[in-house]
Amino acid sequence: MSGKYHNLIVSICVVVCVSLTATGCDFKLFGKKRSSRMKFRVTSLPETNDGRAVHAVIKSVTPQEFLTDSYESMVDAAYSNPPADGVLRSFAIVPGQTKTISLEKEPQKAIGVYFLFSEPGEQWKLLMPQPIRSKYNFKLDKDSVEQK
Repeated sequence: MSGKYHNLIVSICVVVCVSLTATGCDFKLFGKKRSSRMKFRVTSLPETNDGRAVHAVIKSVTPQEFLTDSYESMVDAAYSNPPADGVLRSFAIVPGQTKTISLEKEPQKAIGVYFLFSEPGEQWKLLMPQPIRSKYNFKLDKDSVEQK
């Protein structure tokens, strides 16, 4: 095959790959499938929240919204029906157990993860900026959360 045809074939392959990526087509690249989902794994201790369930809220946010989201507004968001704007999921975590939640990835905004302890410590919410990863792990202590 001459260099002229080789360059043409390479150019066509590049255009096809870019087109597939731009349209959101999910294909294997170097043996790894790009995931369109994100998983949140939350592990809690038996003494988390003094043995009472903790409610969690996963919300699509801008960094500015995350900074201004108050504990009270997240309590309202956790229990609103229909769900409040941007809320992707809310759920309860039983102390001493692990819970895994799977959601579609947020394409543009960051993700705020809020844990509603009865008496929250300083670290009750976390921001997951873009690009959104496929997996997140959290550990709940007595009154706070840390990302693992």
